[in-house]
Amino acid sequence: MASPNTALIARIFGVPGEAARDIDGALFLGSFTDDVRYTVIGALPLSGTFVGRDQILGRLLGPLMAALDGPLRFAVDTLFGDGDLVAMQGRGFARTKAGRRYDNTYCFVFRFRGGAVAEITEYLDTELVRAALGS
Repeated sequence: MASPNTALIARIFGVPGEAARDIDGALFLGSFTDDVRYTVIGALPLSGTFVGRDQILGRLLGPLMAALDGPLRFAVDTLFGDGDLVAMQGRGFARTKAGRRYDNTYCFVFRFRGGAVAEITEYLDTELVRAALGS
């Protein structure tokens, strides 16, 4: 049986083997602690550590979604958890407003505190981000 933390990530992104689907953005944002820390690995304008929902929306998710022509669809490849840590590998599928494909591969590590997401570390193909988004 999946832990409550792993089950929450599955509700947001999907389960392994399921067809790609839209991420539940409202549930994702609602799962955060007030002081959540979201780190995107790399050396891009969208890389860095963002603290709190306002920074995450304003400096990371907002600019990313503004560059995409529609939602990011996501297919989960691997999902597992141990206590307050959950790891997920998956693939995202989207098109930019400039018409380029933005199909990236991700690994997320989520750290929970009190049943809420307190930290996220996102690993992705930064060269693909640069090529697709011009960042």
